[in-house]
Amino acid sequence: MLKRTSKKILHLKFSQQLTIVFTISVILLSTLVSYAVSHTSNDILKKQMRAQGLQITQTFTDQSKLALLYQSEYAAQDAVKAIADFPDIEVIQLKTVDGNVLYNSREFDIENTQAVMHKDMTIKVFEDDDEWIFYAPVYSEAGFDEELADIYQETETSNTLLGYATLSMSKKTLHLLQRRTYEASFIVSFTIAILIIFTLFRISTHHQAR
Repeated sequence: MLKRTSKKILHLKFSQQLTIVFTISVILLSTLVSYAVSHTSNDILKKQMRAQGLQITQTFTDQSKLALLYQSEYAAQDAVKAIADFPDIEVIQLKTVDGNVLYNSREFDIENTQAVMHKDMTIKVFEDDDEWIFYAPVYSEAGFDEELADIYQETETSNTLLGYATLSMSKKTLHLLQRRTYEASFIVSFTIAILIIFTLFRISTHHQAR
């Protein structure tokens, strides 16, 4: 099949051969450029979205301190509602330091996810193909509540571990943005490649005619 195709190409006119070469060049060049651009953009998008997930997780831990302090399921629901407007975010679990679960939306398996190293090691980040999972300890703050010292019988209440919060961030938006980025970069690179190669084609045919 390839031999027949190559023979047919060899028997074509020079201008026709040149057209085929330029067409293949356009496709290859636009594909390579769009892949390189989208790959770089995807890395930036992933870092930005993961950083957003870390910020939201930190916000939720601040909101959930009261629920963990009084071990209140109602307060836990309020904390969940406080971040309900963030896209792609789901609170998976909120539990006290002694294991009492105040909120649980679904089961999850950390073992099937990949750990992601981050400079802020207080929040552990895991990910798979569909989501990031953020696992964060929740600490009290000095002066957070006057009764905290009585509950834990400690004079210093700063950095007292209250419990753990687990959130997930879906990658649906990331995948959508990645696809759009690839499509846009492919269209732009394809257009530029056509212009460049068409210019070279015009120059070559002009010299051939002379």
